[in-house]
Amino acid sequence: MSNDDANRRIHYRVTPTFERAVCVELIRDGGQPVRVGVVDISSGGAGVAVPEGTLPTLKNHELIKLRFSSERFADPFEIIAEVRHAMHGTMAIRYGLRFENWEEHREVLGPKLRTLFNEREAFRVEPEAGERLSVEVFPVQGGVAMGGIIRDISVLGLGVWMRERDVALLESGQHIEARFTLPVSPDPLTCTCEVRHIQRESSLARRMVGLLIVPQRGAAESQLRRVLTDYVMNRQMSARRRGASKE
Repeated sequence: MSNDDANRRIHYRVTPTFERAVCVELIRDGGQPVRVGVVDISSGGAGVAVPEGTLPTLKNHELIKLRFSSERFADPFEIIAEVRHAMHGTMAIRYGLRFENWEEHREVLGPKLRTLFNEREAFRVEPEAGERLSVEVFPVQGGVAMGGIIRDISVLGLGVWMRERDVALLESGQHIEARFTLPVSPDPLTCTCEVRHIQRESSLARRMVGLLIVPQRGAAESQLRRVLTDYVMNRQMSARRRGASKE
């Protein structure tokens, strides 16, 4: 994968339709398949979230299988992955997985499934209907706080609705500080973000701003990732339940 590909991000909203279309299961040696939430995925590996208590904690360097199945695929596809790290949240455990023998598997992937692995991807989720998640945006170099509403969120970034007059003060590539609170945790979250794209033309009085979270080090970064994983997992489970109730 080229450097340009590695630097790009493609974001998908998790919907009941997606949850029904593609099932991702984790299979431990000798165990039964366990459905997992996919947090992010690339040609090198994946981040998956497993609800607490669903299966015994996986160990670092343990080999497992990920199974992808869908009515759109002729047969389920399985790939071996190594557990590289685990991060415990309040609702789920997030595992970082590295795919084994990727080049061999890539040749047999169907076209539809292969698109999942072309670039780094993170699954974006939208807040519950009627749930208003406010965010404050501060220029890193100093300035007046600007308000916004979170439209969608992933472990990699945020999509934020902002007023047109505030968006006029932002530039692509600019670093800002975002502060917000999610329902899965009472503690406010603060993160440095890069402005990746700005919706310049719209008939609305507000604009959409795409923010990429800039990785940091330390306890605050770990807490941020835990809360984001919990929220994404919670919304995936909610979407899955709604989808199942409509079947």
